[in-house]
Amino acid sequence: MNKENCLPEKKMHLLFALFAILTLLCGFRTQAFASEEVSSRPMRSLTADEIVAEMGTGWNLGNTMDGHTGFTPGETTWQSVITTKALITAVHDMGFNTVRIPVTWGTMIDDENGYAIDEKWMSRVQDIVDYAVSQDMYVIINIHHDGAEQTGWLRVASDDVDYVNEKFAAVWQQIAETFRDYDEHLIFESMNEVKGDGDTSAGILRDYERINELNQIFVDTVRATGGNNTERWLSVPGRYTNIDSTTNESNGFTLPTDSAEGRLFVSVHYYDYSFGLVESTGKTTFSLENAEDLAKDIAKVYEKFTSQGIPVIMGEYGCINKDNSSERAYHLEVVNYLCSLNGIVPVYWDQGWYDRSESPDYSFALIDRETLEIIDRDVTDAIFRGFYMDSALELAEIEKTPAVTEITEITSDLHGISLVIGDETTVDIQTAPSDTNDVVLWKTDDASVATVSNGHIIARGTGQTTILAFSQSGSAQYEIFVTVTADTNTAGTSVLSLDLDSLQQMLYEQEKSETAGADTEGIRILAGESVFLADYITLGGTAEEDAAEDAGTLEYVTYRSADETVATVSTIGKLVAVGTGSTEITISASGGSYVTIPVTVEEGASEKVLTLALNVYYNDDVLSYYSNEYGSAIEIEEDGQYTLVFDCAEDLSDAAVAAGVTGLNNLTAIYIKDHDVTLGNASKTPISSCDIFFDSVVVDGVSLTITQTESKSAIKSSGILDTNDPLNSWDGSQVEEVTVTNHVLNIVGIDNPQRIEVTFTLSDLAFE
Repeated sequence: MNKENCLPEKKMHLLFALFAILTLLCGFRTQAFASEEVSSRPMRSLTADEIVAEMGTGWNLGNTMDGHTGFTPGETTWQSVITTKALITAVHDMGFNTVRIPVTWGTMIDDENGYAIDEKWMSRVQDIVDYAVSQDMYVIINIHHDGAEQTGWLRVASDDVDYVNEKFAAVWQQIAETFRDYDEHLIFESMNEVKGDGDTSAGILRDYERINELNQIFVDTVRATGGNNTERWLSVPGRYTNIDSTTNESNGFTLPTDSAEGRLFVSVHYYDYSFGLVESTGKTTFSLENAEDLAKDIAKVYEKFTSQGIPVIMGEYGCINKDNSSERAYHLEVVNYLCSLNGIVPVYWDQGWYDRSESPDYSFALIDRETLEIIDRDVTDAIFRGFYMDSALELAEIEKTPAVTEITEITSDLHGISLVIGDETTVDIQTAPSDTNDVVLWKTDDASVATVSNGHIIARGTGQTTILAFSQSGSAQYEIFVTVTADTNTAGTSVLSLDLDSLQQMLYEQEKSETAGADTEGIRILAGESVFLADYITLGGTAEEDAAEDAGTLEYVTYRSADETVATVSTIGKLVAVGTGSTEITISASGGSYVTIPVTVEEGASEKVLTLALNVYYNDDVLSYYSNEYGSAIEIEEDGQYTLVFDCAEDLSDAAVAAGVTGLNNLTAIYIKDHDVTLGNASKTPISSCDIFFDSVVVDGVSLTITQTESKSAIKSSGILDTNDPLNSWDGSQVEEVTVTNHVLNIVGIDNPQRIEVTFTLSDLAFE
C-alpha cells in the first residue's frame, strides 16, 4: 500500500519465481551490478493465459523492503522480523505461487554518484528474490514508496521532469542489469500507487500523461539492458492503481510501446475502504451487494484488458482484522473467485505484524513470520478455496462460514517419476468425494531436486525428493517419489572443478579474519557475509561442449546446501552465511559432474561500538519535502552522558537545500537512531538492552522544558536503537514547547530554528 508509516514504529497498513541457472564455460557471476559477460538460461515463451495460470494466487512481503523512515529503507523498520528462506518456503507451502516484494530505494540511491544504488541494499533484495526462486515461485519487484503520495522523489506532478525521468531510468537500469539473467519467473513492476496532487479531470489527465511517459521510460530502459530482459514480462500501473481510473478510456491510460510482443501486465489494486482499511469497527461485514459491486469492477478489467489478451495483476488486496474472521474469509474468497474467473493474478497484502492481544489489532497478517504458523486458518483457507473453486459456481452461492466437505482420498496413477534435469511434468490426481469444497495443495521435500506448484513439477537438480499432494483441511495426502538424473544429452563429458585456493584467499582478504578460508578441504566464512561461488567454478571445455553450445544444449550448474539454517546458496551460486555452524554445498553440472565444499560459518567479531546520530524527519507539504536528515555521528561504548547535534548550516543535505528547507520547521520527529542502520550497514543494533533519559534539549540556545520523568528503553521490537523522540508528532514529545497539526510538528517561540542540541544519558547498555 502507499500509505507511508510516518514514524519508525508506527503501525503500517497498509519468488515459480524464476529459476536463474548459471551456465558456465569459464566461470562467471551474476550479482548486484553484474558484469556484461554473462550467460543465461533461455526464457520460456509463455502466453498470457499460461503465465497467469502458473502464477496462481500471490502474497506480498509487505512492510519489509518497502519500510522506511524518511525514505531511508530498512527491512525491519516497519515490522520486526528478518526475512528467511524458511518463511518464503512456508508461504509457498500454504499454496501461494507468487511473491510480490515491494522495495523502497529512497536514500539507498546516491544522487551525487550517478544515482548509484547501495550494493548492500541491492544484494539483500536479491537474497529474498533468491529465496523464492528456489521454489520456482513467480516474483514481482518494484519501486514502491519512492512515489508515495507525492512525498518521494518519484513525483508525477514534479516540476523537475528531467530529474525524475533521469533518476527513474538510472534506477531501473541498475535493477534490470542485476537481474538480467533471471528467467520468466521474475517480473518487474514500474511503480506502485502514484498520483498527482489534484483529483480534478484536468489533474487526472496530466497525471496520466506523466504516468504513460514514465511507463515508457521503464519499458525502454529494461529492454535496453539485454539478456533475458528483452523478453521479460513487465507490469505497469495506471493512476494510483485504481481500477475505475485505469479502465476509463477518457483518462488516457495506454500501454507502452514494446519491442517484445505481448509481454506486458497491467497492475491494479483493490481495497474496500470502509471494510478493509478503516481502523474502526464501524463496518465489519462484507455483503453480497459488496461482492456484486466488486464483480462490476472486475468486469471492467476483463473487458478492457484480460479479454483482449492483456494479463492483469491485482498487486494488492486485503482487509484488516476487526475480530471478524468469517467476514474477512468471505471477502477474500470472493476476491480470489472473481480474479480466477477473469484471468487476474491476485496478490494479498500482508504487512508482517499482528497482535491478537489487542481486540481488534487491525492487522493484515496471514502468517506469523517467526513461528511460520498460519494466524487465522479460516481466513487463509478461503483464499485458496476461492481461487480453485468450481468456475460454474454463482457468486451468490459463495457462503459465509461454509461447512467444509473434507477430501477423504487423493489418488493418482503415478507413484514414482524419473526425470532428467530440466524436465517438466504435470501430475493428474483424483479426489473423493466428488462434491468436496476442500482444496489440494502441493509441496516438495527438497526444492533443489524438484519444485512443484499445483501439480506442475520441474526437475532442478540430481537426487531424490518426495512431492506431497495434501488436502488443505489436512484430511488426506498422496506422496509421489521423484528421481532426477543428469542430462546426458548436454555436454556431459566436461568436468566441473572448483578453484578452492582462490576462494579461500578471497574470503581471507574480504573478512580480514585469521580463520576465514583456512579450512584445507572447504571454506570458513563469517556470519552475514556472502560469496559468489560461480566466480571460482569452471567446466572443462571439449569438442562436444562446442557442438552443444551451438545447439543450445550447453550444461548448466545447480547448487544445494545441506543445511540452510547455516548457509543458503542461490540458483546463481550466491552463498549467504545466515547462521553459525557447518554445512556442505554441492555444486552439480547438469551433465553429471559435481563437487562438494564443506562450509563453516563463524560468528563475526563484534567491536562493541554503537554509532548514533540525531535525525530530523521533515514532513513539509509547502516545500514538498518529506525526507530524513541526520547530523554528525558519535561512537558509544558504555553507559554515560552524551550530546548529539543537528545544525542546518552544516547538516542539511543538498536535496533539502534545493527543496528550500532553511530550518527546523514542519517536522514529523527529531530522534536518535543507530547510524549504521540508517546507512544500511546493519539491519539491527548489536545490543540487548539500553535505556535513555533526555537531560536537555536546546534549540538556538534556548532550553526547552523536559517532560520525561523516567528512563525508557531506546530499543524497538525490531532490535533497532531508535528513540522516536524527544520531538514526535505522532506519539507525543518529551518537551513542552511544540505544536502539532495533522502530525506536523513545529517548535514554539523560536523563529526558523537552526540548531538543536540533545543531551541524554544512556544506562543499562549491554552489547550482544
